[in-house]
Amino acid sequence: MPLVKKKRLASGLMLERYHLPHTELGAAATTQTLPLVTLPANACLVSCTVDLIADFTDAGSISNVPLQVGSAADPNSFFTSLEVMASSPANKRYEQKGVWESADGLAIKCLATATGDNFGSGSATGLDAGTAEIDIVYYVAE
Repeated sequence: MPLVKKKRLASGLMLERYHLPHTELGAAATTQTLPLVTLPANACLVSCTVDLIADFTDAGSISNVPLQVGSAADPNSFFTSLEVMASSPANKRYEQKGVWESADGLAIKCLATATGDNFGSGSATGLDAGTAEIDIVYYVAE
């Protein structure tokens, strides 16, 4: 998933924004894990935000696509779940705040799950449309 913005918000406070177009979800499986960021040493996660820019749609048999953000050990530890198909209003920001300790060196990932069919063929997506952006804000102690 492409990193579209990396910005220092204040001393030690960083924002990383990832763009998730529907074309990124093309695995020949009902789940797909997308790597986001590996936090640097002395870091703690401050917030995780998902902006649903446009609803994900499929004219085929995929009926639900929840997104979760977390680690390999706990896939929804930072963002529990957001259904990104037509049941969630688009152009809306969904946020979970908190401070998670012991996050230095943690690889943060996005887990997407399709209900009804595989995401795609492994080389092409079965989804017709949809875009989300995921913001990770973390603090690095200096």
